[in-house]
Amino acid sequence: MKETEVASKTPQNESFNCDQCNSCFKTKVLYERHKLYQEKLTEHFSCQLCGRTFRENFRLMRHMISHSTEKPFACPICKKQFKRKYEVTKHDRTVHQGKKYSIHKNYKCTLCPKAFTHTAALKDHQYVHSGQKSHVCDICSASFTSKSGLAGHIKVLHEGFKRPQESCQCELCGKNFETRQGYASHMKITHGDARPTCHICGKKVCSKEFLVVHMNMHTGEKPFSCDYCEKAFAAKKYLKIHVRNHTGESPFKCSFCPKVFKQRSALTGHCKSRHPGLKPS
Repeated sequence: MKETEVASKTPQNESFNCDQCNSCFKTKVLYERHKLYQEKLTEHFSCQLCGRTFRENFRLMRHMISHSTEKPFACPICKKQFKRKYEVTKHDRTVHQGKKYSIHKNYKCTLCPKAFTHTAALKDHQYVHSGQKSHVCDICSASFTSKSGLAGHIKVLHEGFKRPQESCQCELCGKNFETRQGYASHMKITHGDARPTCHICGKKVCSKEFLVVHMNMHTGEKPFSCDYCEKAFAAKKYLKIHVRNHTGESPFKCSFCPKVFKQRSALTGHCKSRHPGLKPS
């Protein structure tokens, strides 16, 4: 057989097409490399505790720290403990050095003064102005303006996810309490004037832990970060109220009408204005 005949049987313009994204490659090596990349994109790593999924395993490992109660990293100055090493550095800069981190929010809403760090957050925010709730729950058909709100709704209401509640011990008498409310009540009633006092404004708080939270108001530190957006808060109770905007949770129900509220103060105001003279059951 002649060399010209062999050459004619060798494909000169052969191409390899991806059946998933219609990309075209000149060589099989490039095609196989592309297929491996596509498989990696579709692979997910799921958290066994809350159901969140991640594309990279290291992101799952980093997320698992949020479920742990261990705080192995301590500030060398005030001994305050943290879950992550970078939190110690951030704490030192903001509290002990008086510096503040600047967050660049380049994606601005054209309808209000709010700005965001990435386009996805801006796009979700704009549904607030349009009133469109395009993220619908497949289980109960509840709709939400953002993907994070839908995810939080499913996690809390349908998957029954609850953060583990830490027990509290009185540092003055050693008595243990199952809830922080019982601990706070004990500190107020039993120990009275033994409560820690803020050296800046003179306010008395029910425990050393709450004094640390109170000091955040003076220093500007916001150690409690939202899992759904970039917002952070000086106290855990403010974070808890904020998260309800993502999850859609409204735990305070009116005894006289079907209305529900995210905050107790909103329920109290509603009862005073709409149901005056009636006492809730």
